[in-house]
Amino acid sequence: MSNLSKQETLTLVSLLGKCKSGQLGAEVFTAIARLTVSCAIEVVPLRSREGKVEVLLIERPKNDPLWANMVHTPGTVLRTMDNSLNDGFERIFKSELGVKRFNQPNFMGISFGHGARGASVGIEHWIELNSEPVVGRFYDVNFLPHNFINEQRELLTRAIKAFTN
Repeated sequence: MSNLSKQETLTLVSLLGKCKSGQLGAEVFTAIARLTVSCAIEVVPLRSREGKVEVLLIERPKNDPLWANMVHTPGTVLRTMDNSLNDGFERIFKSELGVKRFNQPNFMGISFGHGARGASVGIEHWIELNSEPVVGRFYDVNFLPHNFINEQRELLTRAIKAFTN
């Protein structure tokens, strides 16, 4: 049962009707994500250097509403305007990482969890990049920075296990 009055409900529905599909601002997306289940493609970029496994982590912006200045593995919430999962991969690799070409991501599984943003389904992958990204930094998986998003530790553990097998 909603805590909104009938008039508030009508106003909310009317305002949401003005939003373009897949074009929500960060504040609106965060507010809606808290109330729904999001579906995201999660990608853990890994590499082996001098016998050590490294993970690429990207810093979130200073104005991020939930994880300001935290580092994370790349990912994207699927959008209503996406035509396939490949659209999400293209967004991750070309827009987020600046990688022109990439190997086929390795599917690990599907997870369901509750985090700071709300409930989400993660379509999880690991990948060994074949070119250097223009953003982020590789870290030894045994020495992660203090500002790594804690919600991603299990994902990273599963990816390392899949990568090293």
